[in-house]
Amino acid sequence: MNFNDLSKRSLDELMNQLYKKEFKLETADNAAKIVHETSHYFDNLATLSGQNLLVKTYDALSELIPPSSKEYFPFIEDFFDTFHSWNMRDFTEIRDVYTQPIIENWSFRWEFQNHVDISDNELSFSSMSANFKYLDNTVAKIPFSMEALWETNAMWAETMYRIYAVTLSKNDDAKVVEAHRIQQNYQDYVYNPQLLVYSIAAHFVSSFLQTGDYIRTFMISKALTSIALNLPFEYYDKIKKPSGYIFSGTTGEFLENKKSIDPCMIYLVLLENIYESRADIIEDGLFVDFEKVLEINDLPNIEKLNAEILKEMQKVKLVQKSAAFQEAFDSQMENGISIFKRYGIEGGVNIMPAFLVKIANESLSCVFQEDMEETDAYLKYDLGKNLEKLMTKILKVSKDSSNTIKN
Repeated sequence: MNFNDLSKRSLDELMNQLYKKEFKLETADNAAKIVHETSHYFDNLATLSGQNLLVKTYDALSELIPPSSKEYFPFIEDFFDTFHSWNMRDFTEIRDVYTQPIIENWSFRWEFQNHVDISDNELSFSSMSANFKYLDNTVAKIPFSMEALWETNAMWAETMYRIYAVTLSKNDDAKVVEAHRIQQNYQDYVYNPQLLVYSIAAHFVSSFLQTGDYIRTFMISKALTSIALNLPFEYYDKIKKPSGYIFSGTTGEFLENKKSIDPCMIYLVLLENIYESRADIIEDGLFVDFEKVLEINDLPNIEKLNAEILKEMQKVKLVQKSAAFQEAFDSQMENGISIFKRYGIEGGVNIMPAFLVKIANESLSCVFQEDMEETDAYLKYDLGKNLEKLMTKILKVSKDSSNTIKN
């Protein structure tokens, strides 16, 4: 986790507040940055889909050592294909159009696109994008991707941290100012064309469930994302099939023809089932009724799902055996499983995101650029950047060789 404009003192101060349970509004901006990035760390290590990416990452790294004279690197290619499909930046289009955060002036419609891998071979799956309009002007086309799900959780973390900090503050004047600023930040975030990839999942919840306020929107979005990122593939046969009203039958068609895990489509299935149930899944205006969400979707209770997910996590193994990376991979996986055991499929949705500050502190994986210190985390970060460059170079050579053979 790299922080360009923070020092280790920032994290230490937040940890001190956590121990005292005294959260200061003046440090909320620093906290927001830390819990945002730690949310990504959490999703990569402590969700089933994140661990599947982790194993692809380490299998790809293992092809680098020892150096090989072979011309084809399947694990590196698979990693880059997966990473490309997770962010789909090639399908993102943003136009320079004047907009305002006036909800009734915004609309979107679905588009579908097929995909090719890095060697330009057509893949068997397609994905959905939302074509956003402000009034009659097209603003952006944003793919609904894994990146969007991760960013949804990260924005939940920083927004809810701020809200809890305001609620717990004893400074009434500062509370009013900060509450107004949170509302303004939310509007800027959700209705900023440049940030739609971060807010697309929240848009869906707000539009279809008519949540009415951003707190409910983020709580529901976080809950659905947490289920989608963890649901084992076997439950794709058991989850309730929606009638197909709001997504034009796409979710039902997906469930009929599914071939592999697809958290983005599961997010839409969950949302459509809740919409069709007309149920209120917010309890006392404060908590997501997680068990009700599962029940609506014909899924088992939290306890059973946690046990099933844990079994699946314990099956995740490297295909490539490499002494250079096995220890690091094992350590990451053990850490991820330990975090999952603490927070489960709920992912902390009903507690203050300050728990992510503690995870960041325990991770020993934070790089604070203001300190300019070559810590173990900094050296690993630097090594990671160099390995990424090497994989990119090898991939280019491999692709060029493949194209030469084809021609």
